[in-house]
Amino acid sequence: MTLDEGYIKFDIDWTPGPAPDVAAARRLDAWRRPLHAAGLIGVYEDLGIGFGNLSKRCGEPGQFLISGTQTGGIAQTDERHYALVTAVDIDANRVSCTG
Repeated sequence: MTLDEGYIKFDIDWTPGPAPDVAAARRLDAWRRPLHAAGLIGVYEDLGIGFGNLSKRCGEPGQFLISGTQTGGIAQTDERHYALVTAVDIDANRVSCTG
């Protein structure tokens, strides 16, 4: 059995860097912290797989800010832990993002 839950399963066009909207990332983290403390965001310790991404509409229509894959083990995030999804192509299973 292969454990692959909690990992990216799509093609990604990623431009590394800080989240383009630092203020939005900080607001999202303010919501995220109590959810993490309540155990709704975290890591399955026996599997090492994170769970509980958060997102917020941000930027142009159709774009959103999302917490990064495998950030469940981080109690307090910052702009380095978020990406702005700028395009999604469901048919091609492709996401474009920056952050």
